[in-house]
Amino acid sequence: MKRVAGWIIGIALIGGLGGLIGYNVYKKASQTGTKTRGTVFMVTTETMKPQTVDRMMSFTGIVEGDPQVKVYSLVAGKFQSNVVQEGQMVAVDQNLAYILRDAIGEVWQENPVQAPISGIVKKLYFVDRGTEVTLANPVAEVANPDRIKVVINVGQADLIHLQKGMAARMISEVDTNHALEGWVDSVTPFVDSDSLSGGLIVKGNNVPRKLLIGMSVIVDVKAGKITGYFLPQKSVIMGLDYPYAYVVENGRAKSVRLTLGYINGDYIEASGPDLHDGVEVIIDGAFKLYEGARVKIVNADSRNMNRGTNAGANGTNQQAKDFAGRKAGDKKSGTTEQAK
Repeated sequence: MKRVAGWIIGIALIGGLGGLIGYNVYKKASQTGTKTRGTVFMVTTETMKPQTVDRMMSFTGIVEGDPQVKVYSLVAGKFQSNVVQEGQMVAVDQNLAYILRDAIGEVWQENPVQAPISGIVKKLYFVDRGTEVTLANPVAEVANPDRIKVVINVGQADLIHLQKGMAARMISEVDTNHALEGWVDSVTPFVDSDSLSGGLIVKGNNVPRKLLIGMSVIVDVKAGKITGYFLPQKSVIMGLDYPYAYVVENGRAKSVRLTLGYINGDYIEASGPDLHDGVEVIIDGAFKLYEGARVKIVNADSRNMNRGTNAGANGTNQQAKDFAGRKAGDKKSGTTEQAK
């Protein structure tokens, strides 16, 4: 009996303690909710109006000479020697290497491999004398360094915006001071059904030689203009089901669903049924808001909406990226004021 009574007393004590903890949690939550509902959040807004910006599309590629060709021997045989070095400038028809023809019934003689174009020797494929050379083996590679090209594989979403003759800029990935103006030389008029992509060739005159053959570059193409609503990326909240932003309606915060598009520097194109001319979109202070929260606009429309037309050497035509890792916002954005 004593043991049973002890168990009953222990269970009662545990139940009482749990009830006390639950009551305190409920009381604190109720007080917090009351305080939050009475809070006025200080926010900064931007009035929506259509903006027209350059559609800058960025790609990466490798610099090639224009032209750049692999050189093959006209006869099969044994490799004898190279008569030039890699990096050396050569002229048209200049001898690059010698191949010893050793076919049965033929006179053994050295046959020269000659450069089909003038340019720089990019690569020599054979070094060891006596190595077997077939008609399918390239012996050397020669490239014209004064005129260059970058061949790029482009997805169908970007391909439809590209046209021959568009202005382009090629920039070294390791040093932005090494850059070159160019143009779109060709765009494939079809999409490959296997890769859902097409080809883009950008060319430029490389005199003086700012870019080196084989260098990796960023290629920015000015692909026309785009008109729409642009929001600061920090004002867009990536929800579980869709991205959204807060707007001010009758002094309260209202969430509006967004469809995101082109990224232009720190801004991103956005559209939605509730996004139209004159809407006040909250751009600072949104991270603490909730549906129906009371807000007070401070310093509204302080930003210059005429953002640089070239705001985006880094701008790409793509769907919005995950913003979960960006900063939690300006610390001053969450400043609040108790409701009177």
